[in-house]
Amino acid sequence: MLSQQRGPSAALKYLRERERLFGRGSTVAAGGTKEEGEGEGGEEEEEEEVKMQEVLVLDGGFAGWQAKYALSLLYAAMLCLRVCLWVLGLMELGIS
Repeated sequence: MLSQQRGPSAALKYLRERERLFGRGSTVAAGGTKEEGEGEGGEEEEEEEVKMQEVLVLDGGFAGWQAKYALSLLYAAMLCLRVCLWVLGLMELGIS
C-alpha cells in the first residue's frame, strides 16, 4: 500500500526540515523523551518558544490503523448516538 511508503517518507522529511528550522533536539524519537535542560546550548530564549514534538508513523499505514480500530470507533459512535437520543427522550438507554 502506498500509505506504508509515503507516511514514513513524509515523516522523515518533516523531521529533517523541523530540525533544520528549529535546531537539533526540537524533536523526540518515537517513544523517546527529552529531559529538561538537554539539547544544544545557545540562545535559550528562542528554545523556550519552540515546543518539543514527537512524530509518529502508523504501523501498517492508515489501512492497518483502520483495520485495528474502526470497529471500536463505530461502537463508540453508536453508543454516543444512543445516549444523545436518550437525553432527548427519544429512546430508552438499556446499555448492556
